[in-house]
Amino acid sequence: RFVTEFGLQSLPPVETVKNFCPPERLHVGSFAVEKHNYQLDGNGRLYRYVGDLFGGTGVLEQFVYLSQVTQARAVKAYVEHLRAHNFRNSGALFWQFNDCCPAISWSAVDYTKEPKALYYYAKRFFSKRLIAVVSEFNKVKANSLPQLQSVSVVTVNDSNQPLTATLNCRLIDLSGNLLDKVTFPIAIGPFSTSASLKLPKAIVFPAHTDKSILHLVMDKDGKRIAENMFLYLPDKYIDWPQAEITKQFSQTADRQWKLKLKSNAVAKDVQISAVVPAQFSDNFIDLVPPDEVVITIDFDQPASSIESLLQLRSFKLTKRLSE
Repeated sequence: RFVTEFGLQSLPPVETVKNFCPPERLHVGSFAVEKHNYQLDGNGRLYRYVGDLFGGTGVLEQFVYLSQVTQARAVKAYVEHLRAHNFRNSGALFWQFNDCCPAISWSAVDYTKEPKALYYYAKRFFSKRLIAVVSEFNKVKANSLPQLQSVSVVTVNDSNQPLTATLNCRLIDLSGNLLDKVTFPIAIGPFSTSASLKLPKAIVFPAHTDKSILHLVMDKDGKRIAENMFLYLPDKYIDWPQAEITKQFSQTADRQWKLKLKSNAVAKDVQISAVVPAQFSDNFIDLVPPDEVVITIDFDQPASSIESLLQLRSFKLTKRLSE
């Protein structure tokens, strides 16, 4: 009825790891890193879960990123499931918000108060209006890709006002081209959910699961109020293109900038990081052509050459914005 403790571990940001790990020990599998995991078999589980989604990597910075995305997606999947079934479940508290020491842990914010991917994900999956995607896969068989059994979409309105909107469910390829689409009118009372919405078979079972995604957008009066993305396969099996991301900067104050990002291909969980202390209005974002995403960046000190201070990272992309 009320799930009060669940979660998945991830590494803290790499700058925090560097604070407790000697430079010569900064690598994947280092005991100097792994000893900061206080869960029995925690490291083994971490490698397994990251491997299930992304395969592996020998680069510590990338492993930190992948572990955080794995954690965020796991908690997101469970919260969406619980919220889609709120006639049975009335609340969820994931473990945990922050850390009391530098650690590989379940936290959304690390010991140095740096947000992980889960922090930004939580803002989205706990929003008052939500598109929840609940999927079920067949039992895994040897020598075959995961086989989807069913996908249901439930819209959630946890505000005190009734909601009327339009839900657009778009099957697109990885360049953003429309392959198929279905639209649902949404009318939900306060603190209620819609019935499970049935998608056409062509969308549930696309011809090329390694080259397609399901992009879901809820619009009200021409304004996007909720969004979600569903992947038919783990990322390691998806034929991700090398995205070309364009950027546009505008300074709004001495220590504040707006960054506009746009991509020619789908880029999932794009992380923006800075070499100086900074706060981001959002992060670990999805870029879907032709949409543009706007991020506000607040720096602790005046920033005159912003492009040299920022870096983008995703499963298939690592580059400085000055490149």
